[in-house]
Amino acid sequence: MKNTIILLFLLPVALFAQVTLDQGTVIYEQVIEMEIDMANLPEGMGDMAKLFPKEQRFKKQLNFNSSVSLFRNYAAEEVEDEGADGNMRVIMAQNEDETFTDFKKKRVVEKKSFFGRTFLIEDKPEKLAWKLTGEKKEILGYACMKAISIKDSAETVAWFTPAIPISTGPENAGLQLPGLVLEMTVDDGNITYTALSLDLKKVGKSDLAQPKTGKSVTREAYDAIVKAKIEEMQEQFGGKGQQRGGSQVIMIR
Repeated sequence: MKNTIILLFLLPVALFAQVTLDQGTVIYEQVIEMEIDMANLPEGMGDMAKLFPKEQRFKKQLNFNSSVSLFRNYAAEEVEDEGADGNMRVIMAQNEDETFTDFKKKRVVEKKSFFGRTFLIEDKPEKLAWKLTGEKKEILGYACMKAISIKDSAETVAWFTPAIPISTGPENAGLQLPGLVLEMTVDDGNITYTALSLDLKKVGKSDLAQPKTGKSVTREAYDAIVKAKIEEMQEQFGGKGQQRGGSQVIMIR
C-alpha cells in the first residue's frame, strides 16, 4: 500500500516534468492582402483585374528555445489563378526566406531569395516601442495581451502570452515583449499572422540552425539590389498597355 501511494504521488510530477515552456514550435497562417495598382493597369484590363485573388494564404513555422529562434516556411506552397479567357495567370510562390534570431547576442540573420539569387543579411534586431492596451483574449488556450507599435506611420499589433516567457514571434518581431507572440498584424493590417498550433517540446539543433547559404550583404546593399531590379523591370516592360512576348504585365503590391 505504501508503494502504491508513492507511485501515485510521483506520477503527476513525472508528467509535468515532460512539459517545457522555453522551447517549441508554432505554426502560423500568414494572410497577405493583395492590392492591384489600378492606376497603371494596361488598357482594357480593369475587368480582368477583378478576377485576381484579394488575398494569399501561406503557412509559416517558428522554432524556438530560450536562446535562438528560426522563422521559415512550413511547406512549399504555390497558388495559381487563371483568368476567364485562359490567357492570364497569377502565380504566387513563397521565397525560401528564413529569419534566425539570437536573443543573447542580439543578432539577426535573414536569408532572402530574390530573382534566383540568395542573400544573407546580418543585422541587429529592429527596435520597436510597444504600448500595452490592456486588452486581453485567448489564443490556443493561452491568455494573451495586446500591444501596439507605430513606426514610420505603419502600425504593428501583437498579441503575446506571458505564460510562455520567450520574447519572439513571426519574422523577428516581439523581441521587446515579455512573451511569445501568437497573433500579429503588420503594415497597417495588410499582413496578418495567426497561430494555428503550438507544440511545446524539445527542438533539435537542425531545426534551429542559422542559415549559411547565400551571399553576405548589408541591408543597405540588399535594398539597393531590389530597387535596381524593380527599376530594370519597369524599363523593360514599360508603362500602361505595353506588352512583351504576348503577355501583359500587371503590378501587384
